[in-house]
Amino acid sequence: RQQDLDAALLSRFDVAIAFPLPSTEQRAAIFARYAKQLPPESVHALAEASHGLSGRNILDVCKATERRWACSCIREGVNPKDAGLPTRECYVEVIQQSQHFGGGQKQ
Repeated sequence: RQQDLDAALLSRFDVAIAFPLPSTEQRAAIFARYAKQLPPESVHALAEASHGLSGRNILDVCKATERRWACSCIREGVNPKDAGLPTRECYVEVIQQSQHFGGGQKQ
């Protein structure tokens, strides 16, 4: 991500290649890859809710959701096998927080 690189390093590159943000269908495909436990209608709902997020942002959302889920299982003393897997609502909460704190990119 360009914003993560030092200006001196960026000045050494002759060409910059911009990749557009993924479409709703592309975002759904990314969510389907990382949130395999969710049914297709939940994956599509997440794709709709994640407008403005890049593929990397979506990966970060999935990882953060899974970490939160695991932490809540540990805090509550619940065996993860008995807790079920993260739900769509868990992902939506993380998406909303990531967009609130600037996790989404502007087109």
